[in-house]
Amino acid sequence: MLRCPSPSEIPLDVRVRVIARELAGGWHPGRLIQSAERCLVVTVAIARQPEPIELLNMGQIRRLQLSQANPPPDWWAEPEEPEGWTEIDPARLREESPRCRAHHPTDLGP
Repeated sequence: MLRCPSPSEIPLDVRVRVIARELAGGWHPGRLIQSAERCLVVTVAIARQPEPIELLNMGQIRRLQLSQANPPPDWWAEPEEPEGWTEIDPARLREESPRCRAHHPTDLGP
């Protein structure tokens, strides 16, 4: 059984895949980074290339998984099942500072 890493065990600039309301259906490749305000966000490659990108905060992400591939493919590459993925609850990665909390939508509906 895989143990889910704690937020403090998740490095920055790690390859992830996300599902978000703002993006067309399915998984999208991305990487976990820290914003200028020091909030955790995900840079999403909406065209499977480094540009153009979409920046999502944890309140916008419905599902988030970490790649287990070593070494991982480029962060913008199409996410493939053989990489192995670990599910992380985006709510666990929310920053609780007022500045970061202000960027979280209050309605997390479908």
